[in-house]
Order: sequence, then C-alpha cells, then structure tokens
Amino acid sequence: MVLGSMIILTILSPLITRYDPNAQVEPALSRYQSPSWEHWFGTDQFGRDVFSRVLFGGRISLIIAVSVVFLSVMIGVCYGAVSGYFGGLVDQILMRFVDLFLSFPVIFLVVTCMALFGSGISLLIVVLTLTGWLDIARLIRAEVNALKQRPFILKARAAGLRTLRIIGRHLIPNVVITMIAIAVIRVADIILIETALSFIGLGVQPPTASWGSVINDGRLVLTSAWWVTLFPGMAIILTTMSLYVIGDGIKALHH
Repeated sequence: MVLGSMIILTILSPLITRYDPNAQVEPALSRYQSPSWEHWFGTDQFGRDVFSRVLFGGRISLIIAVSVVFLSVMIGVCYGAVSGYFGGLVDQILMRFVDLFLSFPVIFLVVTCMALFGSGISLLIVVLTLTGWLDIARLIRAEVNALKQRPFILKARAAGLRTLRIIGRHLIPNVVITMIAIAVIRVADIILIETALSFIGLGVQPPTASWGSVINDGRLVLTSAWWVTLFPGMAIILTTMSLYVIGDGIKALHH
C-alpha cells in the first residue's frame, strides 16, 4: 500500500505538483518557508518547493534503482546459471573472478569510479550495475547448482537437449521466485546507495532533485528548517522498508 502510493505519486508528479522542482525563486522572499497550504513541505534555501522536489526526486531515485536492478539481475542470472550448470573448472574460474571483486567493499568501488570518471545519472547506473550483479551471480549459481541434480534436468540432458535450451527453458524459470525476491530487496539497497552518493555530491548533480540531494540541501539547517530533510528522509525510510518487507515475504513464501 505504502510502496504503491509512493510509486503512483512519483509517476504522476508532473500532474500533482504546481511547481518546477528545479526553478529558483527570489531567495529573500521565499526561502526556508515552513510547511503551509501553499507549500505542503515548505521551501528550501533557493525558494524551491520541497514537495515537488521530493516527488520528482523519488522519480529519479526509483528510475536509477529499477534500471540498475534490471540490468544487474539479467547479468547475474546469466553468469550464475552458466557457472552453476557447467561446474568444474568453468565454475571455479568464473567464481574466482566474482570473489576477487567482492573482496572490495561495493561502496568503495562505486565512490572510486565516480570520483575518477565523473558523475551523472547514466554513469551512476552503469557503475552501480557493474558492481551490483556479482552477489546475484553467486546466489543464482547456488540455486542452479542444486537444481541441475533434479530428475527433470537429468532427463533433459539424457534426451540430448542443447545446453542453452536446458538453461533457458528448464533452469532459469525455476529460479524466477529467487530472482524476484533478490530484485525487490536490491531496489531498496540501490536507493540507499544512490542516496548516499547524491548526499556527498557523487551521484545526481544539482539542480536535479533526488532524495539524497534534497537531504543534502537541508543538512546545514536541521534545527531551523527541519522540513527540508525530514520529508525526503521519510520517503526513503517508507519506500525501503516496504521493499524489504515485500522481499522477505516473497522469500518466506518460496521456502
């Protein structure tokens, strides 16, 4: 319910809000206005409507998270399925590559890449995807490794079906629930990572709104203009908690 409402609000944000989220107004007249009927979530240091920035920022954050998770799951599932199905030397080589990169903290790799190559939404999606598929591949590999010993896979192999058909038609469909559970939880993880990066200036760049950048706008005025950070913070908490609950629920049903 909460997640659905948040998604609908962000999608329909151009129709719901009356203000341009990035348009600056004369600061002397409208900056740091407290929540009112005119500005439901108040205004920031540039007189921008915080309600508009939260909705449009949520749209950006969700687009980034969903894009990253979709690409990461596609790569991770294919990689993990191949590794788990073939096993032996192929599995060892592929998994050693994954283990090598997983030995570095993900946030360290992301921050390093963003610092070296710049920032922006497209680059952020690419970097988060390249660092996000690794543990997905390990999970799928474990699932496939167990499934390939099942009678229906052994019969398919005995019948002489091609490897790609066995993987695509028999193995991957049987890890769909796992894929969905991973994807839902991973969306919440990516939202938090993107928020952190935007907060420190390595993610979405001003004046474009994202939840992290909106929180950053209010970090120096927490006591006098609390609304600038409170409302995007609440949006992040409600969205990520909803995603974690849904993901855990899917996992529980699967098991």
